[in-house]
Amino acid sequence: MQNENFKFIRSLPRFKRFLDEELQVIVTCMTQPRPLASGENLFDKGDTSNGAYLVKDGILNVVIPLDETRSKRVARLGPGLMVGELCLIKSDARSLRVIAAEPSEVLCINKDKFMALKNNGEVAAYKLLHNITLTVCDRLRSTNLQIQDYGTQKAQGTTEDKIELKKQNAWGQLVKLFSR
Repeated sequence: MQNENFKFIRSLPRFKRFLDEELQVIVTCMTQPRPLASGENLFDKGDTSNGAYLVKDGILNVVIPLDETRSKRVARLGPGLMVGELCLIKSDARSLRVIAAEPSEVLCINKDKFMALKNNGEVAAYKLLHNITLTVCDRLRSTNLQIQDYGTQKAQGTTEDKIELKKQNAWGQLVKLFSR
């Protein structure tokens, strides 16, 4: 299975600048592929973070729970995309819910194994952290622009319908951003 995981991550843009030896180090942190049934939670808001997940197959929905019965989807992630990667930077509880939109398969980069690599000064760990940080910065910048645009529109006295349309467009842009 290690060889399959290596081939999979070698094919991903996030890992294109990694040397084979560095990729092999990352593979040592990975678990066996985990299948998810359609509708199954990968993790929920408030769960303890155990690792970052790479979508190997299928589609995952990333949602923000709004209350007991409502949630808002903010992203759809397909093969090759990562979710839950913030736990590799800072160990906090999960802030979102991730649900399989269809039968899916994920690989986990185990947080504890990854932290051991980082603490040992492994270059591969720092390369991955660099990539994660750039992705997070891009997402934050886009979110800030969308919030600023929403605030500007509201301050100019647009109608509630136009504001709602702007919010829907902003969510659509967030979904696209998180789906890169």
